[in-house]
Amino acid sequence: MNAQDLVFELSQSDERIVRSYECTRLRKLFSPETLGHLTVTNRRIVFHSTGASLTGRSMLISEMPVEDAAGVSVYLGNSINWWLFIGFAIGLFVLSFVVDAILPAFFTSWLFAVLLMLPHGVLWLFSSKWLSEDVKKQVGASLRNIARDRADSIDVDRFRPAARVLFLIGLAIFVWEIAHVVIETTGGGIVVAIGLLLLAYFGLFMTIFGRQPVFSLLIGSKSMQGSGIFIPGSAFRLSFFGDKTAIESLAGSPAVDAPTVARELGALLTDIRQLGEFGVQKWQA
Repeated sequence: MNAQDLVFELSQSDERIVRSYECTRLRKLFSPETLGHLTVTNRRIVFHSTGASLTGRSMLISEMPVEDAAGVSVYLGNSINWWLFIGFAIGLFVLSFVVDAILPAFFTSWLFAVLLMLPHGVLWLFSSKWLSEDVKKQVGASLRNIARDRADSIDVDRFRPAARVLFLIGLAIFVWEIAHVVIETTGGGIVVAIGLLLLAYFGLFMTIFGRQPVFSLLIGSKSMQGSGIFIPGSAFRLSFFGDKTAIESLAGSPAVDAPTVARELGALLTDIRQLGEFGVQKWQA
């Protein structure tokens, strides 16, 4: 990152950029993505970000002197967004309850659930090793005959996303029906039914959303006896009012330079503090 691209001013006391990292990335609906940068100069460590959303623009600048850095702690890995899972489970439960109440019984039955899951199961079966190549060729030949030799132009992979969506819907209906049966056939089975629903909803949640990448950075401060710069890496939003996009970049996913920050930030700060200008030249090269 060049000096003219910074959102903060360099001091006139011979301050120069040593390294700048793109360490967090925040994606929001209906807004451009927001990037969080960590810039190290020969004088300061600065986390900075600018954001824009439907409510306006925002800016975040958090800085500390290089000499004040007491230590660096970085975490880069995966986590589960439990707040999102709770919302997902509640929403799916309410949706299943409403659908069960307003639609005919067939559309919430075992048979309908199996029919929805069947296309994905067939596609999975043909992509697995359970069927021999001869069987696959025979079925393919039959399909071509049925389609009057036009099946060669059909791309099966194109139907996989739709089949997967139908499978997930069918699985949600299937589990809902299991919960109904447990409640009706066992005394006090509501606890067991809720447990089955939560287990199934968690499986659906992991299938759709999976684990979320997390980047967390803590740079300790000597003078403040605590954290000088802290990137928590939490997906929990800080406010529901006003534009906080720049602040929310602290809770963004790891960006392209996050692994580099984890590997070299400690060595970079140590060299600048101990070697002075030689350390700056080393990392600017």
